Amino acid sequence: MKWVFDSEEAQWLTTGLRDFWDRRLVSVAPRGFAAYGRLFHPAYDQEGHPLKWADVARIHGTVFTSRSDFVHVTSVNGAGRWVGEAPMPGSMDESTIRPLIRILRYFSETPDQIYYALWDGLGWDNARILSMAQSGARATDPIPKSVREGPRISIPGRSYLMYAGTLDDAMFWMPHYRQTPHYWWPQDHAWCVAGDVDLSWTIIGGSRDLIEHLINAEDLEVLLISQDDVLESDPPGVK
Repeated sequence: MKWVFDSEEAQWLTTGLRDFWDRRLVSVAPRGFAAYGRLFHPAYDQEGHPLKWADVARIHGTVFTSRSDFVHVTSVNGAGRWVGEAPMPGSMDESTIRPLIRILRYFSETPDQIYYALWDGLGWDNARILSMAQSGARATDPIPKSVREGPRISIPGRSYLMYAGTLDDAMFWMPHYRQTPHYWWPQDHAWCVAGDVDLSWTIIGGSRDLIEHLINAEDLEVLLISQDDVLESDPPGVK
């Protein structure tokens, strides 16, 4: 990967996010794609095994739809009862991103020309290394100072650092930080993967054929969403 700020690509993203998070699920992703799918980050049981939200709903006897949040599938009479680990917010895990990359590769003519946007508030610039009987030395920031002081992709309430690489570079931050980019898209704009630091799910915009392939992938959990779908209301008693 290489740090690069491409103003035209940044403008393409920000123009498409003009209605960012207006309560519609698709508004997390740029406008203009033929179809959108909602990819659910897996939950984990007490042994650390990944589980699909549909499986969690069956365990709890709740209803799971394309508009559900995790609280909806774990709440019974307003009480959340999931005893495992909740889905990871703000990032996919390896069990999700690997099959996603595999499928996306076939739906772009520029799979080795991918643009990425990473939220600038992850705190890596202020991280410290903790050890016994020591207050902790400042950890090395993996993001160069020149990048932090340079231009950013900005939308209401969010700023992102931009870089470029191949499709496999979607895994770049996983080994040490367990982090995936918040936005990534190919140079031909055939699709866009769109997430947010606060969300335990990701929106993918692309062709109808792409979204159909994602929905049918056994190792992913993706449901089709419409342009006007919004999150369901919280169950009674859940805040």
